[in-house]
Amino acid sequence: AHWDVPPNPSPRASPMRDAWTVRAAPLTHSIMCVGYAFRERPHAGKLDVSAARDLIVTDANKSYQASLGVRNPLSLLGRLQRGESVVIMEEGGGGSRTRTLLPADFLGPPRPGRTVVVLGDTCDSRHMAAHSYRADLVVHECTNAATEADEDETDVLTTAAGRGHSTPAMAGSFARACGARRLALTHFSSRYKGDDSEDGRRVMDVIAGQAREAFGKDDVVAARDLMEVHVPFGGKEGDKRKRRRRKDEEEAVEKEKGRFQGEAAEEDGPTDEA
Repeated sequence: AHWDVPPNPSPRASPMRDAWTVRAAPLTHSIMCVGYAFRERPHAGKLDVSAARDLIVTDANKSYQASLGVRNPLSLLGRLQRGESVVIMEEGGGGSRTRTLLPADFLGPPRPGRTVVVLGDTCDSRHMAAHSYRADLVVHECTNAATEADEDETDVLTTAAGRGHSTPAMAGSFARACGARRLALTHFSSRYKGDDSEDGRRVMDVIAGQAREAFGKDDVVAARDLMEVHVPFGGKEGDKRKRRRRKDEEEAVEKEKGRFQGEAAEEDGPTDEA
């Protein structure tokens, strides 16, 4: 199935209202489940700023743009980047004349948009594979895992698949087969605490480690409630942005830790000391 995301009724509220399409396919589970691939529209190619600037920042064009009410001629660069043609004034051998600059003359090839894949309950996501090809982020369920030394991975896999669910290795293998850039694990069994205790963190580290081994990449995160996962444009993330992303994720964990502690305090209630 394929849908275009409907336009937002208020253009001012969402300038990217027509930026995404959604594709869906069935997942294998004990009941009907569907996976979704959110695909962003292509972005305009990179602007050749140097070539455009040399034509825009001239005395003749500055005066011409000022007569049109344009205070800063460099604002025309943004219009070219958005795919708009602009009219400038240039000087030639026979005097000044206007010239129309076309975006196609200054923009590189279109850059593909981002793809985020969200898979709910599943023990087999093959029908979503084509929609997940080279996804920037795959969010995959990971209900069961062999987290203790005496647990057999084959037994855990058999149990998980029999109930229509996945293991870390299954999630990692799917992401690897699709050439995904990043994997986020969700939908953990209630047997795993998922809190900020030492044992809770240990279990999540074990689960993420098993997924990393199958994925063949380190970019795997065991998601938590309220966590925000940054999806960099073009799959590239600079060191500064990466540090910021890690800080945001750590803050989300601390926020969730505070929520758990608050709920625990409410459950305990006030106590009277002798």
